[in-house]
Amino acid sequence: MLLRAAAVLLLYAGCTPSLFPLYQDYGNEAQSATAIERVQRAFTASGWSLGKTEANNVVVGIPRRVRHWGLYRVVVSVEAVVMAEGHVRLFIHPYRHYVTGNRSKIPFLRRSLRRSIVQPLDKAFYRENLIALGTGVYRDRRL
Repeated sequence: MLLRAAAVLLLYAGCTPSLFPLYQDYGNEAQSATAIERVQRAFTASGWSLGKTEANNVVVGIPRRVRHWGLYRVVVSVEAVVMAEGHVRLFIHPYRHYVTGNRSKIPFLRRSLRRSIVQPLDKAFYRENLIALGTGVYRDRRL
């Protein structure tokens, strides 16, 4: 009985998707230009159009459709907040827009969504000397 329960647990553990939180932190590695300018360049380099914001430490990407699954489409917007000492936190806002007109927030990123949204931004941020630090949970596990 115990062996069977362990086998079922192992099966479920192998089939569960990898889930990622809806934010990512970056460290400021260069002081040549302001972090906000580098974030703006990284957004445009990775294909995001910039939206307007009233805060002077926030960069907003205009929402865009990432996936279309018949009954719903996945629309994502991103925003980056420059915090103390030039550290940047990237927020990802994914929503499902259903054909009925309803929408619901996606509470996490699956690997495929993360790959299509965060990876291009990671590369563009890296070119601007903003190094990915991961999330708070990931950093706590390393300590």
